[in-house]
Amino acid sequence: NKVAAAWEGAPLVSGRRMWAVYARYEGGRVVHVAACYDPADAEKPPGRPAWTAELCDSPLPPADRRTRQELLTLAGRNLVFCSNNGAVVAVDALTGKRAWGFRYARSRKAVNNPTGDPAPAVAFGGRVFVAPADGDRVF
Repeated sequence: NKVAAAWEGAPLVSGRRMWAVYARYEGGRVVHVAACYDPADAEKPPGRPAWTAELCDSPLPPADRRTRQELLTLAGRNLVFCSNNGAVVAVDALTGKRAWGFRYARSRKAVNNPTGDPAPAVAFGGRVFVAPADGDRVF
């Protein structure tokens, strides 16, 4: 039973690893999943991810509202994903295990990013900043 899925944005590469996010569409929901590819992982066949981790899921937006691709940010040893749909999640970049996450109140106003430009987390000086496209503040 095949499930519709699509890669989100450009992958993130550091050292010998590559991480990417894909959106899986099932049952009227979109599930974002991170995948890690490590060519030195001899236990996995070529082309298979070293690990995958479900980041978050949300109701499927109307087709005309899905204009932005979601991106990962490398922050120290964690990958940070801002869903721009009410959640920010971090997973360990080596293992895919959940490090932390939080839900934020979505703005009742129209989406703050009508152009569809990416709104990834930004890591600087040991801190992570997120300005979700559907939020009304920076966290």
